[in-house]
Amino acid sequence: MQGIVLIGHGSLRSASGVAMIRCAARLREQGLAPRVAPAFLNYSRPTLAETVARLAGQGVSRIWVQPYFLIAGAYVQQDLPVLVRRVAADHPEIEFTTGEALGNHPALVELALARAQAALGTAA
Repeated sequence: MQGIVLIGHGSLRSASGVAMIRCAARLREQGLAPRVAPAFLNYSRPTLAETVARLAGQGVSRIWVQPYFLIAGAYVQQDLPVLVRRVAADHPEIEFTTGEALGNHPALVELALARAQAALGTAA
């Protein structure tokens, strides 16, 4: 069975992760994978280890870890691969794949444009 883990930074403010948790729920609703769950690198829970343990208990054998980051900075390029390797060592029965940062997707450009137009009171 396949699973997706949407992983974000985490925050000392518990409400900060709500948007990512909602995004994970929307991915789950789309039915792309039987299991979709959120995880956080720092400060917030569930951690990647906690999420993977739960998915392993549900019979997931392949996990795609999708960073919920705009850019491929140090967290995505350095910290996340180390963390995934550690968790994978605890779950040799699971095949892990890590996605790329969300990046400069056209939808993000459109969102930035819409927000700027709203703030400036202009339209395209």
